[in-house]
Amino acid sequence: MRLQTIKLLTLASIVCLIFITRHNAVMSSSSGQGSGQTDAIDALDRAVQKRFHNVIGFGMARIATEKKFVPETEEEKQAVDALKKSGLRVGLYLAGRLVLEPKPTDAQWGQYGFGRTVSRPLFFGSKTKPDEVPTQLALWEQTREALLAFMRGKDVYDFKVGEWSVRARPVRASDNSCLRCHSQDYRIVYLPKGISGYKVKGDNNLQVGDPVGVLLYAYSQLR
Repeated sequence: MRLQTIKLLTLASIVCLIFITRHNAVMSSSSGQGSGQTDAIDALDRAVQKRFHNVIGFGMARIATEKKFVPETEEEKQAVDALKKSGLRVGLYLAGRLVLEPKPTDAQWGQYGFGRTVSRPLFFGSKTKPDEVPTQLALWEQTREALLAFMRGKDVYDFKVGEWSVRARPVRASDNSCLRCHSQDYRIVYLPKGISGYKVKGDNNLQVGDPVGVLLYAYSQLR
């Protein structure tokens, strides 16, 4: 009886060891995949951020004027190639500080549009249809939380919208020239005939290094 008990305990230990080994292998693989995805997104962000310093323009116009990003520098080309190799679908949005305002209703969004607050997406990597990525309105509340986190000094804010992961990164004022255009916060005003307007809310007292906008990288694995 004692020998049989020892055999059973030994067998149980072996089974437990096999389970733990397989579990750790799965977790390691999953963690590596997620790390690889965010590494590709971060490489893209480093390239995109430079356009805010090197390209003349305002807002999303510094990144692209169409719905697709066209890489120009070697760094940008390598970042886009990495996305394609990893099979990631990526939609990039740019949000302004107006996301600190209350979220519009569905009806208000449909009637007025808020492209100055959360831009339409720009696409990278594998082919993605506009109706597949999260809507601009669906990103509003979490983008506000991201901006608030960036104002406290954080540099990355991750969240989920449906099947899409979203990595938010701050666009920070690099010098005083940025602050000349971003020295005031605004509030949304709903005007007649479907026109939304903006009125000065007050000076925001931003300094060099503070966030003036948010880049949102919505990504998912190509099926």
